[in-house]
Amino acid sequence: MIRFKQHIAEQEDKPTPGFGKDKDGNVFIDHDTSFPRKKEKEKKKDTNESILKKFFGGKADHEKTLAEHAAGHNKEDHGAHLSSHSAGAHKDHHEAKAFDHFKRNSTDMNEHLIERHKEGKGHGYSKGAAYTHKIMGKKHSHMDDHRYFPDDKEMNKIHESEAHVHHTIHKHAKPLGKKITLYHGSHHDFGAAAKKSKGGVIHSPAHMSTSHDHKSATEFGSGHVVVIHAHKKTKAVHIDGKGSKSEGSSEKETVLPSGTKLKHVKTHKTKDGYNVHHFKVHSQHDNDKHYDD
Repeated sequence: MIRFKQHIAEQEDKPTPGFGKDKDGNVFIDHDTSFPRKKEKEKKKDTNESILKKFFGGKADHEKTLAEHAAGHNKEDHGAHLSSHSAGAHKDHHEAKAFDHFKRNSTDMNEHLIERHKEGKGHGYSKGAAYTHKIMGKKHSHMDDHRYFPDDKEMNKIHESEAHVHHTIHKHAKPLGKKITLYHGSHHDFGAAAKKSKGGVIHSPAHMSTSHDHKSATEFGSGHVVVIHAHKKTKAVHIDGKGSKSEGSSEKETVLPSGTKLKHVKTHKTKDGYNVHHFKVHSQHDNDKHYDD
């Protein structure tokens, strides 16, 4: 009986699908698993919030569409600012290729970072490997570039390539300089996972793709939108800006580097059926020197 109760308690303490707990009990994002969006009928209800909003004017959270929410977040289009902020990231030809490689092949690298985090082994991408890749001008390599399963030599090339991309993101992730709301589309219930974490803080061992355009986020995932209220000291790199290989991309992608921690603020459903999870940036690693310093 005691074992059964202990088992039930452990199950209740587990984070929701799409998340895991590390050895220190911290909840982290696990993008390996996903679940389909459940279509629900819109539920109209009078809450304390809606009653107050009606009395003083305005709409409650669940009475607004996602677009209406977004209109209240970013009062201006931050595209030009982000392009200027990350312009230096695309000046080096080899590093510009690293961002282009990330856009096309981020899944394997992020899965590697997640698996390493699960095992408590750190990211596993040495600065030496990243430096070797750049100084020798090696081509960025991916598993799909090989007709058959890569041999050891080819796997090493893939690893060096990923190491270069990983450290290039960290190298160019710099303070945004202003408050910007970023959006991340997901299959996962970030709000429910935050309730299982210490102080509502969720750790991201992988690089997180976001956009200042909420419409871009809705093209990914299935019904969950993470709203990240980034402060001016938040480190990020805009990889679809001026001078990039993907300049003009509709994704308008800004990457939050691995190691970013997010603190839950609130979760609500929108009138058009999106589950919106508000977070603020809690902390980020201080990366100090980079692979080619």
